[in-house]
Amino acid sequence: MRLRYLLLLCLLIVVAIVPVFAAWELYEETNVEGTISGTIKKGSVIKMQSGSVYEVTDLTLQLVLELAPEALVLKDGAQFKLSIKGFDSPLICKQLVPPTAIKIDTQSDQKSTSPPDAASFKDIPLDRLMPLDQQRLIGIQKLTAVEQERLRVYLINLYLQGIKQGKQSQSASSSSTATPRATASTIESQIDGEFEGWEGETIVKLTNGQIWQQTEYHYHYHYAYMPKVLIYYSGAGYKMKVDGIDRAVGVTQIK
Repeated sequence: MRLRYLLLLCLLIVVAIVPVFAAWELYEETNVEGTISGTIKKGSVIKMQSGSVYEVTDLTLQLVLELAPEALVLKDGAQFKLSIKGFDSPLICKQLVPPTAIKIDTQSDQKSTSPPDAASFKDIPLDRLMPLDQQRLIGIQKLTAVEQERLRVYLINLYLQGIKQGKQSQSASSSSTATPRATASTIESQIDGEFEGWEGETIVKLTNGQIWQQTEYHYHYHYAYMPKVLIYYSGAGYKMKVDGIDRAVGVTQIK
């Protein structure tokens, strides 16, 4: 009788728990773009190599230092859960920008001379990134397996950042002298000088030369010197997320 009671209790617990986990569906497998370091808390913005951008909406406080860590993104309606390698616990987020679709032509990969993308770089071994003689010269064989893996990911990320910067430089050099307008889905920069929050029609000058004006009424005082900003297209227009402020505010580019 007691055994039957315990089995029934276990069954009830399983029935109660399964729907909670079943609600989350796999959305994407990717890596965080670049190095993610510092304190992760509510309002932190995380950008992925897939092009997607997420904002932490749940209360959390984690101190992290990871080089392009792997990320598993789950979705439940409009809510997202990020399981990032090296983090203490998953992050509950909202999506600011969806991932950019990447089409890979496997038949033309061998003939293509263009640099490989992040997806094709994911599983490249360290031996292909650095010749064995150079590894011996700098003593990589003395590193642990975990340290060697971190070095491999770092070299891949460094290469991808070089490609990205090269494309940006090429695009800048080939552009006309006309005033640049925002066309990318996301823009990352810093405020050029002091920032004292949003006052309704606040004008913000960025270090990349762009000037943006607040279009959505919102008042919030927050002093910061040259804080980082993330500007993203939300469908109805652009929004600016200033580092240290939880809310993103609607803006329009005036230069």
